[in-house]
Amino acid sequence: MYAERPNAFSKRELSGFETLGEAVGFALAAAQYRRLLESDSVLELEFEVRGETPLFAASREHDCRFEIDHAVRTGDDRVVSYLTVEGADPAVGAAAARELSNAEDIRELDHEDGPHLEMTLTDSVFRYLADAGARGKRGIVEDGVGHMLVEAPADLDVRRVTEAMDARFPDVSLAAKRERHRTDAPWWPGHGDVGARLTDRQRAVLKTAYYNGYYEWPRDADSETLAESLDIASTTFLQHLRKGHRRVLEAMFDSQ
Repeated sequence: MYAERPNAFSKRELSGFETLGEAVGFALAAAQYRRLLESDSVLELEFEVRGETPLFAASREHDCRFEIDHAVRTGDDRVVSYLTVEGADPAVGAAAARELSNAEDIRELDHEDGPHLEMTLTDSVFRYLADAGARGKRGIVEDGVGHMLVEAPADLDVRRVTEAMDARFPDVSLAAKRERHRTDAPWWPGHGDVGARLTDRQRAVLKTAYYNGYYEWPRDADSETLAESLDIASTTFLQHLRKGHRRVLEAMFDSQ
């Protein structure tokens, strides 16, 4: 938006433009992610990341491995992701995670085999990749070096993904590039692609509930805690959860 004279827009109008821009951005990101889900060919990229961060330093000092995955983007551009610690006490990962400059909240999970921590991060690489039309599958930190595994539509310009990585990390190099033709069936065989039926918010809520032990008995986390981690009201969380359950059940029973 532009005008031929200075100060043409009021603060209220600028605020409205900002809200509109965010909504359009989310819509474009959702369309790009849907294209990735439906693409027959997938581009698999692996980036090597070097530098000094608390996780990199801890992996060297304790000779351990960190894996970060299952990222869920919230409505305010924060990202909730899950950290698994291998080769060391999970407390090592918790201490390092709390030193991250972009860590807003770190919550320990009672999972013996992982994930061990839920991390709410600002300025996350997973958000940068999503904005570029790609999906960050997982980040791995070992021996003081990071590796980011990324999946993108085969026709996506690799430079966009590389620029997204460069915007987040100062020292990044493309280590591998592979094109894979999808032969895998939908994750719920015989009942359609459930993932395609879910909205982004429903998928985020279901994923957060699953990885936080909401479906365990007794539950490891309640709806109020999970809603807080996603920065939404508990009633909104339960609404998305119920609708997500309905979509899954419709895919199962309506296709029989």
